[in-house]
Amino acid sequence: MKLTEHAKSLYIETAKKLKGTDRRQFMASVVKDLGIGGQTLVEQELGWNRRTIRKGMKELKSGEPIVDGFNRSGRKRIETKLPNLLKQYFGQFLSRESTIG
Repeated sequence: MKLTEHAKSLYIETAKKLKGTDRRQFMASVVKDLGIGGQTLVEQELGWNRRTIRKGMKELKSGEPIVDGFNRSGRKRIETKLPNLLKQYFGQFLSRESTIG
């Protein structure tokens, strides 16, 4: 089975406009409509990731969105790593100020 150029561009543009769970569920519904071999087809033709599609399939089945770990990524705040840092810094700064004035 082949996708027409119009269908490819429509699917790709629609997927680009969506984010997170909506995007995954859209991708999964497209694969579901294509039937057997749909995952392989969209992976080859559209460049969609199979893991993303499977995650979307689980979301469609359960009806519950899967929470992304996006907010857990990245650099942690210094206050989290060294909770006493600000107290020590400002305490030192304030003690210097009181001896000067």
